[in-house]
Amino acid sequence: LGIPLFLVVTYYVSILDMVRIPVLAIFILLIIIIGCVPLAAKGDPETYRIRRAVFGVILVWAILFIARLLVGLLNPDMQHFFYDSHPLNTVYLAFSIIADILITGFFLLLNMSKARSELRSSEQRYRNLCENLPDYIVVHDAGHIYYTNQPMLQLAELSLQEIRERSLGSFMTPASAEAVRQITASDSGTVQSTPLDVDLVQKDGTIRHGIMRTIHMSGNDLPGFLSVITDVTELKMAENSLGRATTKLNLFTHLTLNDIHNAVFYLSGYIELGKQVSKDEKMHQVIDRQMELV
Repeated sequence: LGIPLFLVVTYYVSILDMVRIPVLAIFILLIIIIGCVPLAAKGDPETYRIRRAVFGVILVWAILFIARLLVGLLNPDMQHFFYDSHPLNTVYLAFSIIADILITGFFLLLNMSKARSELRSSEQRYRNLCENLPDYIVVHDAGHIYYTNQPMLQLAELSLQEIRERSLGSFMTPASAEAVRQITASDSGTVQSTPLDVDLVQKDGTIRHGIMRTIHMSGNDLPGFLSVITDVTELKMAENSLGRATTKLNLFTHLTLNDIHNAVFYLSGYIELGKQVSKDEKMHQVIDRQMELV
């Protein structure tokens, strides 16, 4: 809307060269002020004061500019008013320098606030992701746990503050704890090339089986490790049940085949004995047919 209005005003005031520049200047200032209204009215609540401050600085600068322009128009004798040592000129020029510095600083603060807001949003998204994953996520070093998600807290039956006083190995069987100790003793970038089978011990002594993947990470000048443990207890139980069922089935099949083999062996013996006892040729033919069927 501002562009066509600007062109129309430019066309109609071009015949009055004396007022063309002031009118266009005021018109441009109005467009700037109207354009800054959304800056003060919309945005994050955290940056409300900064945005209002930017709008206020621009508004004061516009008022000084218009006042300076009107003083020059009302004093025809002051042909070079804009280059005159009039106090209003001095105030305007001084405030223009201050306004440039303030607006630059305010926009830097806005950008910093926006970056912090995006960082918080990103952190919240990843935190929600971690809290809703069924896997146990643990940030730790060799001796302490710095962060863990809700499933791990439920497994340990501890609060976040309490679990920070423990190491990851303290929730594992001795063999698994030793494996974790060897991983955390490494300084390499990728410390675990293959998943590791670990056993987690609950407070009541129940063993939970898991597959752990660990990577090296660093932040705030503090080296640490990110471990993701997938609980495979139910899968292990299913595998064990399947193994036991297979063993029983193999044993049953072996016994059944042995029983059939023994029965057939004894049956063929009795048939052969019957053939030796019988003197009837027709009976011998019947017995031979029975042997073929056996």
